[in-house]
Amino acid sequence: MSEHVSESMSQSDKRAIWRLFVPLYMSQFLAIGFLFTALTAISRDRGNDLEDVGVIFVLGMVWAVKFLWAPLVDRFGSRRMGHYRSWLVVTQPLAAVAVLALIPFDVVNDLWIILALLAVVAIVSATQDVATDALAVRTISGRNRGGINGLQVGAGFVGDIIGGGLVLVVYDVWGWTPAILTLAVFTALPILSVLRYREPALVEVAVTPVPRPSMASLFRQRGAARWAFVLTPLLALGMPGAYGLMGSILIDSGVSIGAVGLLTNGIGGAIGCGAAIVAGLLIHRLGRKRSLVLYGLYRLAFARLMTGRGKGAADVVVEQAQ
Repeated sequence: MSEHVSESMSQSDKRAIWRLFVPLYMSQFLAIGFLFTALTAISRDRGNDLEDVGVIFVLGMVWAVKFLWAPLVDRFGSRRMGHYRSWLVVTQPLAAVAVLALIPFDVVNDLWIILALLAVVAIVSATQDVATDALAVRTISGRNRGGINGLQVGAGFVGDIIGGGLVLVVYDVWGWTPAILTLAVFTALPILSVLRYREPALVEVAVTPVPRPSMASLFRQRGAARWAFVLTPLLALGMPGAYGLMGSILIDSGVSIGAVGLLTNGIGGAIGCGAAIVAGLLIHRLGRKRSLVLYGLYRLAFARLMTGRGKGAADVVVEQAQ
């Protein structure tokens, strides 16, 4: 049995990798920001029912099930082009083309066609995510992976701000076509970096044979099933719903599309960047368990603040935005 490992990298290789990962991680969250904030706000503003807005969030399941085809990304790839680079060369242009294909369609009359095209974008984006993460693991040493993880979070927030914030501002001022062109341009940005990048050659290294892992063996580990089916879904459950509800609340309250983008993904994204830094410090000081408990308590307190009696935080946000 053998394992693929990358050869040692020169300083120029390392610089190329950092230039590659920033645009790639940013582009992954463009689609998420557009789906969960921009498209839901535009759809509601154009008069679609909340049921139609809710369907948009179903596409978010694509990122949750990407593990189903992740083994294919590991198994197949071009040695000549670079194993994972060969996936990026295909997925990134395809995502940009699928975004451009949205231009002739109307959010009200052609919503299902738009959702079908965005499903393609979601699948391609999730596949790009798998290839990008695998490339990072293969080419970045263990001691440097923390920096890549921080880079992923920061670039992801930037992509979310652009896809859900800037695109909405452009839509509010110039309309649908310029907004989609803006999204397509930023989606296409990593293409040049991918074409310039040369993935390090992979060599065969003999390793000690180990039993083939399986899903069953994973869930037999202590606490794995509880985390996978209870704790993680509960911790993540409120985030997409809160985004969608906030956008719809603001739109129904008369707030402009541009203001929604600025509030939710502009200012909100900046706050999220700061919160990610604070979270990293808390985890380092308090540990993962205590940090998760504090995170859960914070979300409960915030939910109470947003829905409390009298004038809650949501009412204040709406008043200030009008």
